[in-house]
Amino acid sequence: MRTKYLLPCSCGEKIPVDTSQAGGRVQCGCGEELSVPSMRGLRSLETAEVSEPRAAAEAARPAWGPRQGLMLAGVLLVVLAIIPAGLLYRQMPEKLRFDVPAVVTHNHEQIDQLPITETWVVWKEDILGRGLIEYPLPEKQYNEYQRTMHQRWITFALCFAAVGVLMIVGSLAMPKPARPKE
Repeated sequence: MRTKYLLPCSCGEKIPVDTSQAGGRVQCGCGEELSVPSMRGLRSLETAEVSEPRAAAEAARPAWGPRQGLMLAGVLLVVLAIIPAGLLYRQMPEKLRFDVPAVVTHNHEQIDQLPITETWVVWKEDILGRGLIEYPLPEKQYNEYQRTMHQRWITFALCFAAVGVLMIVGSLAMPKPARPKE
């Protein structure tokens, strides 16, 4: 309930005004423009209690609450996490195929550069001791490192997206604010 002051017009009609209109001008239904008295002058006018309609009461309530804020933050977090994850996925280098002839050629080049005594040591310790094993090429190692780093960053971004989804679900689970009773 709000207090309105009734401003009399020369036509006999009383125009309701409130304190926010003090010192201003209003127009009567007859067309005459009336000046609203100051706050002190309003106190001398006749008062009327006016109930606000429900729409006005809902308009006075804030449109954004913690529920909507949490949902917006969740949506922004999901979007800002999915975009980098997608870009990183598109830029991930392809896995290099293991090229057996290239490795054999590389190993032959390395062995050809060794003196005979070191060749015997390598044969005795490496090949007889551990057996024939695959020595990855530096290019393959770097490729695997790049792929691993891309996968880690994608996982990191997707974890943030999951937190955003949880925020959205949490905002939907929050109770709605109670409506004022009429």
